[in-house]
Amino acid sequence: MESEEVRDATIAALNETQIDGRTVYVDKAKPRGEVTKKPKEEKTKLYIGNISYETTAEDLEAVFSEYGDVSNVYLPTDRIFGNPRGFAFLAMDPAEAEKAIEAFDGTQLGGRNIEVKVSLPRGQKAPRRQNKKDETKVYVGNLSFDTEEETIRELFQEYGPIIDLYVPFDPNTERPRGFAFITLEPEMAQRAIEECDSYELDGRMLRVNEAQPRGSGGGYNNGGYSDDAGLEATNEW
Repeated sequence: MESEEVRDATIAALNETQIDGRTVYVDKAKPRGEVTKKPKEEKTKLYIGNISYETTAEDLEAVFSEYGDVSNVYLPTDRIFGNPRGFAFLAMDPAEAEKAIEAFDGTQLGGRNIEVKVSLPRGQKAPRRQNKKDETKVYVGNLSFDTEEETIRELFQEYGPIIDLYVPFDPNTERPRGFAFITLEPEMAQRAIEECDSYELDGRMLRVNEAQPRGSGGGYNNGGYSDDAGLEATNEW
């Protein structure tokens, strides 16, 4: 540049701006051998559910890379036998992740209709939907404290797309409280209730029924059974 003043003004104007959909970083050039750390780009973590057990990390990277760079592909496995558990996580730039969700959610991969959405931090609820006419919230009680959220998801996604899944955590112990809420389409929710009530999962017999709005007066209280030490679980939400 013609002067330091012009150089500094150019850096201030162009650093971290967008060019052709990419964030550019502009700084004073360093002497050879001196490294300038590039600011860490924020990534969006995606959850990919209902994938076939034959799907590999390479398969997912190949498919999702159509919409941008893919990193941190992770396919959880069973802790005992090391078998794949039917879901995965990967990271992409936020704008590219949004396009990938729109393109792939509900489409087929490896012969199965996959679910693609933003992965929420553990214990965080998805935003409430405005239109609830076509939704039924299901209570799942008597869960083992060792049962992970994705194990619950894997069981209930067999009944159709999961609209919402919420596993409450005790803020004092940071442990799950032994119950969860799952939102499904009404017909699928009824099937899940009929087939999963008394289903054995991780050594516990599940208690599954339709959740009742808090204060409805007719709320099922899990038969007085305590799903957590000192905390009686109810199916009210």
